[in-house]
Amino acid sequence: MKIILATSSPYRIKAFQKLGLDFIAERSDVDEYGIERPEEPEELVKYLAKLKAEAVAKNYSQGIVIGFDSVGYFNGKILEKPKDKEEVINRLKTLSNNSYFFYTGIYMLNLEENKILVGSIKTEVLMRNIFKNEINI
Repeated sequence: MKIILATSSPYRIKAFQKLGLDFIAERSDVDEYGIERPEEPEELVKYLAKLKAEAVAKNYSQGIVIGFDSVGYFNGKILEKPKDKEEVINRLKTLSNNSYFFYTGIYMLNLEENKILVGSIKTEVLMRNIFKNEINI
């Protein structure tokens, strides 16, 4: 059965390559910010993974389409992808010597059987103290 990843993330693609699975990857082009979004990180990643999988699934009639999404969560705030280098530096400074949570959602759609599998995982990340001279961006 054909596996279609609804992603252009080089990290996710590389992870699937390491599994030795035959798959194709296609960008979903979902506007993650121009929509009403759940406020809880676990619900957000599952919802965005669903939108991405469904967007790519429209291009296929067979196979399993898999959508993903991930966010960080620190002090009651969802950490989106940094917009620029300054935001990356500030985030590293903020998270230095702290712990935060990383949520990943997955949405799998079997197009032939019209079956859906949805899940998420929450991982606590303990970041060591990062010194100013280590932040070379």
